[in-house]
Amino acid sequence: RRPRCILVGSDRRTPPSRVDALGVHVTVVAAGLALVHINASRRPDLCASASLPACQCTVLLLLSLLLVLQGSVNSLSVSDLFPYGVNQDQQLPRENDISSAEVQLSSPITFYGTEYSTLYVNDNGIVSFLTEVPSFFSAPFPLRYPIIAPLYSDVDTREAGRVFYRETQEPSLLARFEQLVAANFAAGSAFRARNLFVATWDAVGHYERRADKLNTFQVVIGSSAEGGGEAYALLLYPRGGIQWIMGDGKNPDLPDAKAQAGFMAGDEHRFTALRGSGTDHVINLDRMSNTAVPGQWLYRISDHQAVGPDLVSAELLHGGGTCSTAREPCPPSTECRDFATGFCCHCERGFFGNGKNCVTNGSALRVTGKLTGSLNGQAISSEVDFHSYVDTANGRTYTALSRVSPTSLGSDLRALLALGDIIGWLFALPQDDRARSGFVLTGGECNLTSEVHFKQTGHHVTLVGSFQGFDVFNMMKVHLEVRGSLPSIAQGSGVTVGDFTQDYNLVGPGSIKSHLSHSFQLEGSSLPIEYMVDTSVAFSQCPHAPPADSPQQRVHVSRNFIDFDMKDGIVRYAKTTKVTAVDGSNPCHGVECGEHSICVADGTEHRCQCDAGYETLMHRDRGSTCVDVNECQTGRHNCHVHAECINLDGGFACRCQPGYSGDGVSCQRLPEATCASLRCHPAAECVQPTPRHPPQCRCPVGYTGDGTTCVPEATDCRQRPLMCHMKAQCQYDSRTRTYGCRCPAGWRGDGTFCVEQSCLEADDCHEEAQCVYDRHVDSHYCACNPGFSGDGYVCYPQGVGGGHGCNSHSDCHPRAQCIFNASIGQQHCRCMPGFRGDGYHCVQSQSGCETSRDCAPVGGACVASADGRRACRCMDGFEGDGHRCQAVDECSTPDQCDPNAQCAYDGQRYRCQCGHGYEGDGKTCRPAGGVDGALPCNVAHNCGPYAQCVYDPSVQSHRCICEPGTDGDGYVCRPSAVRPLSCIDDPSLCSRNADCVARNAQGHGVSHVCQCQPGFTGDGKTCAPAPRASGEEYLLFGQGMSILQMPLNPTKSNPGKLLLMEQHQTVVGITADCVEERIYWTDAASGAVRRAYYNGSSPEVFLTGLRSPEGIALDWASRNLFWTDSIDDTVEVASLDGAYRHVIVSTGLVNPRG
Repeated sequence: RRPRCILVGSDRRTPPSRVDALGVHVTVVAAGLALVHINASRRPDLCASASLPACQCTVLLLLSLLLVLQGSVNSLSVSDLFPYGVNQDQQLPRENDISSAEVQLSSPITFYGTEYSTLYVNDNGIVSFLTEVPSFFSAPFPLRYPIIAPLYSDVDTREAGRVFYRETQEPSLLARFEQLVAANFAAGSAFRARNLFVATWDAVGHYERRADKLNTFQVVIGSSAEGGGEAYALLLYPRGGIQWIMGDGKNPDLPDAKAQAGFMAGDEHRFTALRGSGTDHVINLDRMSNTAVPGQWLYRISDHQAVGPDLVSAELLHGGGTCSTAREPCPPSTECRDFATGFCCHCERGFFGNGKNCVTNGSALRVTGKLTGSLNGQAISSEVDFHSYVDTANGRTYTALSRVSPTSLGSDLRALLALGDIIGWLFALPQDDRARSGFVLTGGECNLTSEVHFKQTGHHVTLVGSFQGFDVFNMMKVHLEVRGSLPSIAQGSGVTVGDFTQDYNLVGPGSIKSHLSHSFQLEGSSLPIEYMVDTSVAFSQCPHAPPADSPQQRVHVSRNFIDFDMKDGIVRYAKTTKVTAVDGSNPCHGVECGEHSICVADGTEHRCQCDAGYETLMHRDRGSTCVDVNECQTGRHNCHVHAECINLDGGFACRCQPGYSGDGVSCQRLPEATCASLRCHPAAECVQPTPRHPPQCRCPVGYTGDGTTCVPEATDCRQRPLMCHMKAQCQYDSRTRTYGCRCPAGWRGDGTFCVEQSCLEADDCHEEAQCVYDRHVDSHYCACNPGFSGDGYVCYPQGVGGGHGCNSHSDCHPRAQCIFNASIGQQHCRCMPGFRGDGYHCVQSQSGCETSRDCAPVGGACVASADGRRACRCMDGFEGDGHRCQAVDECSTPDQCDPNAQCAYDGQRYRCQCGHGYEGDGKTCRPAGGVDGALPCNVAHNCGPYAQCVYDPSVQSHRCICEPGTDGDGYVCRPSAVRPLSCIDDPSLCSRNADCVARNAQGHGVSHVCQCQPGFTGDGKTCAPAPRASGEEYLLFGQGMSILQMPLNPTKSNPGKLLLMEQHQTVVGITADCVEERIYWTDAASGAVRRAYYNGSSPEVFLTGLRSPEGIALDWASRNLFWTDSIDDTVEVASLDGAYRHVIVSTGLVNPRG
């Protein structure tokens, strides 16, 4: 049988063909999709040297071949999208900022490890879970919601476009989706889609009612047939489908963020963006891809992170080619130029930059970011902001550090002139055609290290900068970190810096070096303070362009201004910079520097400068060498506080600590795991997390495994001989085809425990005996017929063998009793339970017992069975037949015990034992009364759900008591009555951010359901933070049918904004609830009280049926809302949970307003 593979990348017009030379058969089945049948016996050599299986490797070889033969792969067309339209889909109303109703899915979608059974389609280019997101937030990703964003932008369909959506199980579409997954993921061949959710934005315009440019795109989400299984998202952008990337902006003073695309879990940490998201490149999503088909992007979204294909080579995605066949096209405002080995992008006339990032000549730019680190032994506050305003027309830069803290550093920071010099180099004004500023070389994306040394004082500072290009608002982002020491500058002492020049040398591809020796003077002093700066810049440049004609650039710096405003905590640097190309011979020509160093031109001189990560070490007899700098010891690293610094030769590495994730420079605490995020085996249970232990999957009794995989314990008695009772045998059962324990004839039980059968069951009485019921002991026994004596199993005529009646117990055996037999009308001796005989001679039954001393010395006990017979059985925690008992370990790891217990050996077995200051069975531990170190519950606040902390006079301390209707020890309380399992029985069913509340179920009395707590939204089992305010202080006021928000300190860039607007309403009074972060307002037009979150999301009607509500106030502590009614002349109150409403004042009022 020939294996079948999928090939991505062919054109639908390619006719079916047989490639005999390769030993394969290719059949094109759709645009960009072909089936490949491989004759492995003919071509086993195709992938002999590759690590991929032959099938996968051949697919890639064929794909490369087809690309060469066809020249390029055509982009998607609108007809290549999954079918959509008015005949088969639901659609959103043609409005602005609108969301669908909650869409119930036929099977859940697993997104970032969490199952969602519903979703929402939002007109602004996103599909959201947990809640709708109708409003457009002009903010960079990630947002605080679980979202799939094919293209997030301010869509407005009032004039153009429609948004369609549906769920489908059409076999042909399921097969098409499965083929794409199998073609791009190594494990995708096993994926079977159960259903698809398709959402399409068809020719949609942007705000405000614009229809001159239209966008078309689609998202298809496929989930597997297995619940909680894999899920994939397919994003499709047809050729020319993205024509606009920004709306007009609802705030005239703040432009919209550029369109963004990606996936986010909603926890602000797990986020995956498509290439070009939030930049000018996003308009080229129809020409780029992660599947080798332009406009087609595929991700597996069910894991902890969204990941792209693993069967597509990087060369196919980012390969060079030519301008006409490029897979990574040049961005807008650029032109493409072909070279011998590939192509490069260059800024068009009227723009400047490196071809990747281009800005308009003469435009004003902003650079923003943060400054962190430590100077002079003091940590710099994380609140310090870095700002630069750049006048590119004149080469003038204004750089500032704001909110400098501690303020004592502000004056000293004036000595760190390199902070302003960096921006001056980036945007120096070119003075000739060959002059290149830093931005022209790097495009504003580079890593920079400057070593600043003050020769006279010995102070040294390491400055590390990461320039990250432009953000969604077209501002250049930067993060700067400084570590070391600066000379002290007295506050109020002015700083003067003269003009100077600084040379920047392109010493290799993507590498720039610079050296500066200069000085500054303090006001009132004639002594200059000299300093040196060695700078290294690393960046990416187009590898196909010819070498630079002027590798040495000279920056001329003049009109320096340095100041510290102590009142506002602002340090300012301003300067004018111009750049020229350096002509003449290169002073480094023919110079050979030592290891780990490079020659850098310094005017007409040269010097050997150590590579980044090395420093000069002077020797008395042999000059100097460059040695490694241990950044971890010297503090010259930028590792996060929750990361480990690892010194390397010429550098260092940062590694986040356990419990954190990131690149080491930025470490985020991993989201707290919950049972909902684990994939336990269907037979397993999830143990809820504790402060000391994460949630854990645990196999139930009778199974072994790690919880994610559980297998039944060995039931083969050949492997566990002690599992059978001493009277049972290990035998093969042909019916079950397994070995099991079986009780012998005359005995009953499951084989692990056997008891003798009564004569009624065994029918084993003597022929001269009968099976008689004895109501005194509630059991049957064998009694000899009149004229016979014996134990019923053996009977003989009276007078033979000494068989006589009895008058007292002393007439019988010591292990027998003299009892009355109604069937014979006289008393006779009868052996006690556990013994056999005629009453005159009694011997112990093999499995019988009188006391526990007759059973296993450790773990055995003598217990009575239902028929009154006594037998040996192993106690809990032991296994065996009662005469031989073996301890069973209660635990193997501390995670199986209470957080305040440990798993320890007690001489017989491992069991959970509460630690010092606690008491209990080890599975549940509580503070011991009167033990030093154990806090009472009124201090520790450690009572369980449905328990109260009350004072107990008997122990003169507080202790936990279960509430009425529940039983337990106060730490674990269970309902007294048996009822269906709900959150009242098992609080773990609810999210940690939810409460179990009572609800009236029609016809079914009261039920309990999970309900998200205030400030959270979801179904109760999963709760996410509700939209929150940004933390700034602002004023809310009503104006007609609108509510507006204005900062208390408005600025030109943030003068205020429209928060929300509802047609046909009249806003009169507004109040706020700081607990749930909601606003409430009265609507006099409709006679209602409305509410929404602080950011204007989730608006809803809270109260109706009012006549003319006006003034409004909220008591957040008592959770009550008050308002006045100017027609009814009343003051009224209602609880925020809607439980009651009451008129407080109804007399003596005339037109109350507030």
